[in-house]
Amino acid sequence: MLTLSNDGVVRRERSRQIINNSASPDEDEEDPLKLSLNLVPTTLESYERYEARKRRRLPFPWTITKQLFKSDVDDSSRLLIQIKKVETYIIPFLNKTEKRSLFGDSEGVRMNIFDVDKEEEYGLNLKKWKTGFVFTTNWQKDFVRRRELIQNDTIGLYFDADNRRLYFGVVDKARVPLVDMVVTPAVADPTTSKRRRPN
Repeated sequence: MLTLSNDGVVRRERSRQIINNSASPDEDEEDPLKLSLNLVPTTLESYERYEARKRRRLPFPWTITKQLFKSDVDDSSRLLIQIKKVETYIIPFLNKTEKRSLFGDSEGVRMNIFDVDKEEEYGLNLKKWKTGFVFTTNWQKDFVRRRELIQNDTIGLYFDADNRRLYFGVVDKARVPLVDMVVTPAVADPTTSKRRRPN
């Protein structure tokens, strides 16, 4: 039950209007509460994205994501990426020399890969295969073993045209199923067990 004066009720209604972003036009434009509320993200999704960008300090979302196959994490030491993804999100940002190396050189084009989680940079070669594009040269050592990547992990890539490098991150770790453990009951050693004598 409200026991406030009319003036108090009006002030409460005005603050509620500011919070709902439906303030009347004659209100003060310099209201600090109104200005601060305008800086708050309006949805939970935008707030989470803002927090993620602040933590990782790079553009989101990832333009290339891939759930790793067994062949991506075994001893083959290469990461296969679909042709369409590379043609859409990497090749348009390469210069003429890099494109010539990618399509004309057997070694492909050398690319810098920045691991945003560990803040470390490595170099991989991007090559063109019939089935797609592959990253080779130390993929196994610098990424699979160092980041402990396994089958079904999801990784992300993003080409930063300003810094001329790819960003790399582990988007999602695969869930490893728990191994059923068989517990063998302990068996008493018959030579040391004591038998109860009958009365």
